[in-house]
Amino acid sequence: DQLSCPGLFNQNKMKRERPFPFEALRVALVTQLQKGHASVTADRRHILNSIVGAEHLDAEPPVEHERYERLNELLAGRFADAGWRNALESGKDMIDFGKALLLSSLQELRLCFDGCKGQLCVELLMASLPSTLLLLNLDFTKTSFSDTDLQTVGSALPLRLKLLHLDLSGTHVTDAGIYSFSPKLSGLFALEE
Repeated sequence: DQLSCPGLFNQNKMKRERPFPFEALRVALVTQLQKGHASVTADRRHILNSIVGAEHLDAEPPVEHERYERLNELLAGRFADAGWRNALESGKDMIDFGKALLLSSLQELRLCFDGCKGQLCVELLMASLPSTLLLLNLDFTKTSFSDTDLQTVGSALPLRLKLLHLDLSGTHVTDAGIYSFSPKLSGLFALEE
């Protein structure tokens, strides 16, 4: 269970995401469902009309609609979540991943950096968090994560955030870093060690 054992959940999520091809992730960040194809034309019409809430599924669906955009942004955000670590470790440009995450309206985000070497791009990650986020689970186990990174996290937590789980095992965070971070947690609904 992801709440009772977040470390195991994070490890399993990371293992599932690691083999996903980077170029497929990059394409997924800009995919537009309304421009997709289906093997049966009627299926495409029905799917798009269902997305927009049309009364008649057999009608010609609109070319553009705000519901398409919301769903495209949500899916892009999920792919940004799934590909964040792969892109980071590959040294890829993270800007498109950040934009997708920011626009996604995700309410939950779980990223595992356990054992990740090199730059963690904490500033970009925190600047990319959607304001809709309610649950944030970040696993920085055995990384170069530092007191400065912890301050960056603390200064950029979304206002609506209710649950934060940070795994800082084996990082460079000191007691002083934890002490200066703790006042930033006063608005959270639940706090875990």
